[in-house]
Amino acid sequence: MQKHLFPCAWIFAALVLGILACLIAIAWMLLHPPEATRISAGAHFVWEVLRHATA
Repeated sequence: MQKHLFPCAWIFAALVLGILACLIAIAWMLLHPPEATRISAGAHFVWEVLRHATA
């Protein structure tokens, strides 16, 4: 009986590790966005818009 369940355990482990790898990749992308989308890079644009809106 255990010989039959052994391949299922490897498949289940591979699925769990794959899902975990995807979650880690998503978390990495959320915590380390590209330079163009960082708030500090876009702050200059926001100040320009506010300056023109109040002028």
